[in-house]
Amino acid sequence: MVPFRIYTTKAFNHLTLLNAIRNAWLAVKKVTSKVLGENMFLVQLQCLGDWTRIMEEGLWLFLRGVVLEEHDGFSNVKDYKLNKIMVWAHIQGILEVLVKKKELAEKVARKVGEPPTMVVVDEGRINPVSYLRAQEFLDLEQSLYIC
Repeated sequence: MVPFRIYTTKAFNHLTLLNAIRNAWLAVKKVTSKVLGENMFLVQLQCLGDWTRIMEEGLWLFLRGVVLEEHDGFSNVKDYKLNKIMVWAHIQGILEVLVKKKELAEKVARKVGEPPTMVVVDEGRINPVSYLRAQEFLDLEQSLYIC
């Protein structure tokens, strides 16, 4: 099962959305869905391959503002906040030394999101980039302004 939430203020037809998602996923086996609440849905997949592909690719190729989360099958899906999304952040305006050392780069990345799952550093590269790249979880309910 995959619970997901759509972050939008625009009105939309739930049935049309769920049908469009089913078509975009091109699942091998049957996909069933249920509306849990305002902009919150639960999709059940019958094939582990479909589930794995969808969790890796998500909906961001198809629809922006969607948060997917893995469900353990036991906990109440209505308790899920579904407010964090995985993004690649380009952190600019920092000292060059912070981009080159992994330990320092990870400390900087923690200031943006939590926890950084991957930080790309330029140790030993001839043409280093002027920013830090980090894969992070961002909380959609908090401001992105960081000073």
